[in-house]
Amino acid sequence: MNHEATSFRIGVMCGASEQIIDRFLAHNLPNLEPAGVSLQVVVLDEDLAGSGVSTGGILTADLNRRWGQLWGRAKRQGRIAGCSPLTAALRILLYQVLTRRYRRDKLAGRRFPSDIRVVKVPTLNSAAAIEAVQSAGCDLVCLMGARILTRRTLDAMSASIVNIHSSDPRWVRGGPVVVWEVLAGHPALTLTVHEVTPAVDAGAILAERTQPVMYRGGLGATTQATMVAARPKVGDLFEQVIRDMAVGNAQRTSFTPGTLKVTPNLYQSLRAEMLCRWRSRPPHRIDGAAPSLPEADQF
Repeated sequence: MNHEATSFRIGVMCGASEQIIDRFLAHNLPNLEPAGVSLQVVVLDEDLAGSGVSTGGILTADLNRRWGQLWGRAKRQGRIAGCSPLTAALRILLYQVLTRRYRRDKLAGRRFPSDIRVVKVPTLNSAAAIEAVQSAGCDLVCLMGARILTRRTLDAMSASIVNIHSSDPRWVRGGPVVVWEVLAGHPALTLTVHEVTPAVDAGAILAERTQPVMYRGGLGATTQATMVAARPKVGDLFEQVIRDMAVGNAQRTSFTPGTLKVTPNLYQSLRAEMLCRWRSRPPHRIDGAAPSLPEADQF
């Protein structure tokens, strides 16, 4: 990369095991460089590096850290869902069991090009993450599979920030991915790149594209197949938005934000697992289609 010839600097923030960036680096960034766009820094959240068990076993310190993360997440979700932290924690654990195949799709031995500055941080809301973006002089930061940034982090950033939301934010904000479309019988996700604001997934929409739900067995396999198929489209969406913002031609669409979702309750998770398995069987399996069960299939 020739940084001296650039006029629009971008940064990427993502989880350490996120694979959207790999597709973006290989297929989209080369298309942007002739237009004067340069990737200045990649900030990796090592706290989002996947949750598979290491071959060395689970250390007590690591187990305590993971329990602390789970309980903190459960308290936040409980406030949104109107349930106790214990109930929220049980919801999270069941969902993780059902989607373990998707969650264990992580990288080993990843290598970034030597001319890309990579900064590993304990969380994207850390001072180190903020400093990495500020020192790189980024005009735009792209969140490619990242945790929610706090208001303090957003206020400290000197660049515009855009995020990928794997649903239609006019309908559903938050997450997790795929499960809400499965429960509602929607045949496709609406992949959305939007501006980041303090309100979750509520910033102006910059670009959208649909991705059919790919039924491949249970909820985990269906989620994995759908999101793997979505990666090229997500990369193309970011490329489009970066091009538009580099020349000051971004098309912003304001909207009324949809419902903020968190991890499904126990019934919804089990229902989604059953629906995915049923819709994966011949003759029902048609990618992007969501045939209804004999019973009601609306939530």
